Amino acid sequence: MKTLGQAARHGMLVRTRCRKCNKTASFTAGSLSDMFGHGREIRSVKFKCKDCNTTDCEVLPYEEIFKPAAKPQPVQVQIDTSENGTIGAMIDHGYTLWAFCHRRGCNHRPKIDLQMLARQLGRNHGALHKDLAPKLKCSACGSKQLGLSATPY
Repeated sequence: MKTLGQAARHGMLVRTRCRKCNKTASFTAGSLSDMFGHGREIRSVKFKCKDCNTTDCEVLPYEEIFKPAAKPQPVQVQIDTSENGTIGAMIDHGYTLWAFCHRRGCNHRPKIDLQMLARQLGRNHGALHKDLAPKLKCSACGSKQLGLSATPY
């Protein structure tokens, strides 16, 4: 690996070691490539040791592959309308609800305020598309052709 971009594509780490005091630090190649550029050669990145204040540091990519934590994937709201498939459950579990206008030329994509929805419809109201879509309309164009998506963040 020569460049930060190449190392980032392979999910590698970059280790720097102070030649004077032997202190080491590791960084993800992706974060360094975002900072210094994807075409930057790994060995040309300069570091300064916090302990001895020298810039005489060795910089090498890790041989091990870094495995980042999996990003949470969007999930659909529960199929049933029991306690788990309610507006209150979505709020309690930290979900975010998005509406998508399907009217041609609009494509408005607002985030739905679940607290306000709970005040208007009640925390025990169903959170399925069939339960919510008939009660919503696009705030940009007034269309009732809406899709809904829930994400756990």
